[in-house]
Amino acid sequence: MNITTNEIISWVLTPGLRIALVLLIAYLANRFALGLVKKITERLIRKRISPTDPKTMNEKRIDTLKRAFGSIFSTAIWLIAVLTMLPVFGINIAPVLAVLGVGGLALGLASQAIIKDYISGIMILLEDQFRVGEKIEAGGKTGYVEDFNLRRTVLRGENNELFYVPNSQIIITANFKR
Repeated sequence: MNITTNEIISWVLTPGLRIALVLLIAYLANRFALGLVKKITERLIRKRISPTDPKTMNEKRIDTLKRAFGSIFSTAIWLIAVLTMLPVFGINIAPVLAVLGVGGLALGLASQAIIKDYISGIMILLEDQFRVGEKIEAGGKTGYVEDFNLRRTVLRGENNELFYVPNSQIIITANFKR
């Protein structure tokens, strides 16, 4: 298998250039999307800030939302970039798209509860329903919010018990602090 200089130059100028262009566009699109997510989340949170809010709590909310939405956009952009580059290497993407579609459907059906938890967590953050340290009632449990992330809320009960409440089970929230 002797590869000549002309073949290498030919490959670099056609498929190699296409790959570099796709990677550059994906990188720029990713940077743009992350910047847009940052601006939108900061603007949404800043509208809901009261003067008594601790600055660190608002920064944590903004950071959590940026990471959540940023990872969604980044994953989508890089997946599209990889799928765009596969034909350059002679790989037919039709079967790959079919497998991704069926796999995505199966994964979506299997992880409905987790997806509900994350969406509910995002809504709790956007609506600023409660914060770490506040006493709340959520998911039928009462306690102080010890930890919160997009998937679950951790409450410390009156008898020092620890409740892990999936965010999708938080239908009604009573906040005893506000």
